[in-house]
Amino acid sequence: MASPESSPDANMQPLTPTSGASSPARSEFCSLPEDELDEYETDSDEFSSDSLEDDEVFRNYFAPIVSLLLETRVPDVYCLQEIPDSPYSVRCWGGNLRGIFFLDFVDTATHQTINSHGQFRLYIGQKPDAHGPVKSWEEISPSEERFVVLEGVTYTLERDGEEDFVFQAPSMSELDPEEAETPDLQ
Repeated sequence: MASPESSPDANMQPLTPTSGASSPARSEFCSLPEDELDEYETDSDEFSSDSLEDDEVFRNYFAPIVSLLLETRVPDVYCLQEIPDSPYSVRCWGGNLRGIFFLDFVDTATHQTINSHGQFRLYIGQKPDAHGPVKSWEEISPSEERFVVLEGVTYTLERDGEEDFVFQAPSMSELDPEEAETPDLQ
């Protein structure tokens, strides 16, 4: 039996993002040059809490990225679809990660992120009974419910007391940056 010191996991440290512009994941995520990322860097204190846990470090790492996308209005990584008969919209961003988008729900009027609180259930395909629901990719804190969806795949949003909303995740090959509309957030 191996001692703890010789175990392959003994020297493993939790994966945490590096600060500043040296993180290659930041530039890959946004498709922007590192010098432009520095220009839009936000103060991480804005997204941190007094009692920071390991999983919160990962969530806080993405919050400035979302702000960056909204500030720079890069149209090929941000799209918004209104949910019929609802004050909310589905927002997708981050489409340059090899066919993966991030999805969350926002208030259509204010563009503030919201949690579904069990009112919405997201399924792959048009038959919710065929698959289990898509789960949030993190432990949920207020305004931080996010999902990972695949590019071009059809999803069904099942809602309490309303008709199901069927939509297709964006496809990067279909997005024309010159014609894409970015919602006016002011």
